[in-house]
Amino acid sequence: MKVNLDLHIHSSFSPDSRVTPGEIIRLAKQRGLDGVAIADHNTVQGGLAALEINADPDFIVIPGAEYSTEYGHVVGLFLSEEIDVQGRKPKGYTLSPTLPLGEVVQAIHAQGGIAVLAHPFQSRLSLPAHVFEGPVKVDAIEGFNSRAGTRTNPDANAHAAQCAKEYDIPALGGSDAHLPWEIGRAYTRIDLRGVSKEDVCLRECHSLVRAAILEGRVEYFGRETQRAVVPLTEIVKARKRKTYCRMPYLVLKLILASLGPVGLWLENALGEQGNAKKPKTKAE
Repeated sequence: MKVNLDLHIHSSFSPDSRVTPGEIIRLAKQRGLDGVAIADHNTVQGGLAALEINADPDFIVIPGAEYSTEYGHVVGLFLSEEIDVQGRKPKGYTLSPTLPLGEVVQAIHAQGGIAVLAHPFQSRLSLPAHVFEGPVKVDAIEGFNSRAGTRTNPDANAHAAQCAKEYDIPALGGSDAHLPWEIGRAYTRIDLRGVSKEDVCLRECHSLVRAAILEGRVEYFGRETQRAVVPLTEIVKARKRKTYCRMPYLVLKLILASLGPVGLWLENALGEQGNAKKPKTKAE
């Protein structure tokens, strides 16, 4: 049996999403998915809430969370509680500062979880080998993230796929959805070898799915999303935090993002103009 899971979705427990866990389950099922992983910023509470309300025996919910490290974001899958890492803020509603990769991975593993390097080349072009080969290393990488190419590196997914081949680690797919229509834009097809729907209750198959991921019985599929989702998400965050003073700037970013290549050119031109006006320091 093969199942299709979107392994990276944010719920209203993240500061930049308003989609409730219940809505995520409903929309994922409408779009033909067999399950989801809810990985909110710095908290597992959204995933645990979805796990509790899911009553469908043919649908699986994987609780997770996303953390910021010195080598980018790491998603922990199959978590049962908040990770215990010094420096992590106790409330998931605000992002933690950058945490040590090794400590985050160890804390995820301590719960029997899987550590996934999320959109690793979204804003960078390389990573040191020890992230994948060191004594404390990630278990998988996002080979396709629907949002990865919307920022500074349009080839982010291609680089991630190549990295997965180079280090022979499982490559997963996730939408990184923060908005309702993003759910299911990318997903992972997982081969639960030797199992049929008649044999098991998918809702209770966490151990089978976890083993299949670690053994690399996965393939990813996906479509990239539009650049406009980034300022839209920032607008959601500003509304939730009531930082309305940022709205004019964010609306301008949304308009530019909606203009495609022309908007990108204008955004870069405005950025260069702003940098040129900055006063030079003595060190410069």
